[in-house]
Amino acid sequence: MSESHTSPPGPFGRLPRAPGACLSICLVLALTAAAASARSTLTARFPAPVAGPGIEQRAELVLDLFPGDGEAVLGAVVSFPGGVEVESAASALGGAGVTAGRVDIDYTEHPLGERAADTLAVVLRAAAAGTFPVDVTLLGNADVPGEAPHRARAMLTVEPPLRLRASLAPQDVYPGEAVELVLSVTNEDDRGIQEIEVEWPAGIAAGEAAPQSPIPAGGTSELSWSARLEPGAAGRLPLRVHAAGGGLRASPVAVAPLRVRPVPVFTARVPSGVAERGQPVRLALLWSNPGGEAIPCEELGARVAAGFEAAPAAGEVSGGVE
Repeated sequence: MSESHTSPPGPFGRLPRAPGACLSICLVLALTAAAASARSTLTARFPAPVAGPGIEQRAELVLDLFPGDGEAVLGAVVSFPGGVEVESAASALGGAGVTAGRVDIDYTEHPLGERAADTLAVVLRAAAAGTFPVDVTLLGNADVPGEAPHRARAMLTVEPPLRLRASLAPQDVYPGEAVELVLSVTNEDDRGIQEIEVEWPAGIAAGEAAPQSPIPAGGTSELSWSARLEPGAAGRLPLRVHAAGGGLRASPVAVAPLRVRPVPVFTARVPSGVAERGQPVRLALLWSNPGGEAIPCEELGARVAAGFEAAPAAGEVSGGVE
């Protein structure tokens, strides 16, 4: 004779059940609930503040992405509030497009099916100092219409720039010249400076500076570089100088641009048109100024090329600069 089982009284009365039925039903419900909760998620943060207001800065937004079971992350939308102007953006793992007030990240070329970390480098400009909320919305292949996707919020902090005074010597340089450039930096802020970074413009090649030491509040430091001007360098060469300190990674430092001074154009010719080996020859040396700026000269000279032997000049020697 088989043993019968009934359920406790409920809204539908007593229901017969077989042995182990409760365990099976509970297990199915638990698995269903776990599957429903395994949605893709993310966290977002700005590791460092930026300088402002009104200063172009490069901010890094770090995204930690956690795809759900059987899901793939296809993209994300990063929304910036009013008061933060985004100029450009680049994602380490996908494409990035900028529209008014937002950045769209696209991972569809390589969907993310496993945990990943992405860094979004954003060039932006804040209208004021303070803290700005930045919202990130996750996009996946298992999004349900009508169901809100997962969102995260990161706080962008904008702090006043570091107060530094800097000067570069010498200010005047010449095309093709090899020169030692010295940057003197005085820290007039109450925040310490860890590092100074210089971006050299086209027209000048500079070596590595000596290892830097931190600059405390009120301190002064000098950095030097061995540099060479390109022969075609001309006009003013602006430098981009940034300081790292007080949590800021790239606080701008104002430095006057280098001035490339013109030099006379030198030419040499043989008036007779022919130079014979072993025979004296007269050379005509010409220095000219084709530009519109006067060139101060204390002395003019020329180095004789190999194969020529200088001979004493006969009679008077005359010359000038056109």
